[in-house]
Amino acid sequence: MTAPGNQRPQLDLFISCTIPTCDFPVVEPGDVCTGCQDAFDDMLRPRPAAPCVSPQFDPGALLRQLEAEQDEPDLQR
Repeated sequence: MTAPGNQRPQLDLFISCTIPTCDFPVVEPGDVCTGCQDAFDDMLRPRPAAPCVSPQFDPGALLRQLEAEQDEPDLQR
């Protein structure tokens, strides 16, 4: 039997288990499903969250920068 040609992509309603080859759904990002918890038992250890190293996006700063560039006189004329 062939698959219909007008298939729509299915949205992911759940987040997959953190273990790379496991697709079992979990509640929170970074969680491990109960099957993997049972299988890997002592090998799993909680890790602290990684610090955010990227600067926070400030749309106001971008707008101020664009306005400043427009206010500068054009030196190439």
